[in-house]
Amino acid sequence: SRENQKLAVVSEDSSGNATSELSLSGDFGHVSLQIDGTVVQVAYSKAGGTPGSRQLWFCEKNSSWSTAECADSSLGTIGGLALVAMNGNPRVAYAVNGVLRLASKSGSTWAIEDVDAAHDADGPVCFTTEVDGNLWFSYWDRAGESVRILKRDLAPPARIANLSAVCDPDNQPNGIILTWTATADDSSFATSGAAAQYEV
Repeated sequence: SRENQKLAVVSEDSSGNATSELSLSGDFGHVSLQIDGTVVQVAYSKAGGTPGSRQLWFCEKNSSWSTAECADSSLGTIGGLALVAMNGNPRVAYAVNGVLRLASKSGSTWAIEDVDAAHDADGPVCFTTEVDGNLWFSYWDRAGESVRILKRDLAPPARIANLSAVCDPDNQPNGIILTWTATADDSSFATSGAAAQYEV
């Protein structure tokens, strides 16, 4: 039966000898594995209580394998998932019930957010990060019958080095004029172009 499926992580040494690292039982769907230095992380979908519905699960090996933990306990049809580590913290992008979601772990807590609920998201799902921290997602849009690619811009502009403020009593009572040179949009990466706007 599907309940007796095995999810295994197997390592192989330079001589070709295989060693079973992890073995889990259950009804599994999509799986994503990634290695960050010496840490091995695995995200996977696993059947919940409702037939055809799955939950998002995660486990990792640092010096030993952690206990598997449920990252998103809401039940749904998971169409695909992709795992990336940012500063050692796992982030999983996945399509569930037509919505592209992101599960992010910090410490022992998982935060779940909808990335794109406006389209009919399905797998395959791909997910990567830029050096400056921006996130890139791609997934299949069932309704539009096309691959969608989107970027989440998380990197703040570089620090302003030449901010000046002067009073403007002629044009605006109690007004102040601020001037500065727009910096790189993404941190100190000049290739990202100048920041388009600022919130004061």
